[in-house]
Amino acid sequence: MTLDNLATFDDQLTMRHVREYPHPIERVWDAVTTTEHLDVWLLPASQVDRREGGKASFSWGGPVKDSQPATVSIFEPPRCVQYLDPDGSFLQFNLEALEDGRTR
Repeated sequence: MTLDNLATFDDQLTMRHVREYPHPIERVWDAVTTTEHLDVWLLPASQVDRREGGKASFSWGGPVKDSQPATVSIFEPPRCVQYLDPDGSFLQFNLEALEDGRTR
């Protein structure tokens, strides 16, 4: 992977990352929607109530007391989850099952 394909910009405020993983969609879904998995790869401390309307928070590696609150605004297992910040910004994962048990 080269630096020029790490991300693309849809517009000046929207950055998109596209990755393929050698894991089935259910496993990737757990990685992007469960506290224990998010804490490993997204930086601790993450908290997620896995349901639409559920509360979430992300410290982005900083102190837990400074965690940024969010709401699970979309929850469509195992395809789409969106974490919406109070300011209207969001983090969204759109998953697609591929052949051979991989996921995009």
